[in-house]
Amino acid sequence: NTVEFDLMTAMAFLKFKEADCDIVVLEVGLGGRFDATNVIEKTLVSVITQIGLEHTEILGDTISQIAFEKSGIAQTIRRDWSETGFRKIRLASHGKSA
Repeated sequence: NTVEFDLMTAMAFLKFKEADCDIVVLEVGLGGRFDATNVIEKTLVSVITQIGLEHTEILGDTISQIAFEKSGIAQTIRRDWSETGFRKIRLASHGKSA
C-alpha cells in the first residue's frame, strides 16, 4: 500500500532527525523517481542493484522502462567522480576487479 509506505517513510525521517543522524542507509520502495524516499536532497551514494521485471503495473513492462523509473533515485552526479570511478563500480557490480 503506497500510502502506508509513505507514512512509514515519513515516520522514519522524523526518527532520523530526532536521533540527529549524520548518515542514514535508506532503501527505496518500488523505484526511485516517485518514491517517498526521493525527497532526500543530498545523498552521498545511490545504488541500483539488479533490475528485473517486477512491479510492472507501476514501473512499466520492459527492463528499459523499469530502469528509467529506478534511475530516479540518483541525485546530481558528483563532479569529483571520474569515468574511472564509474568503471570500477560497473566492474565491481559484475564481480570483477579494476
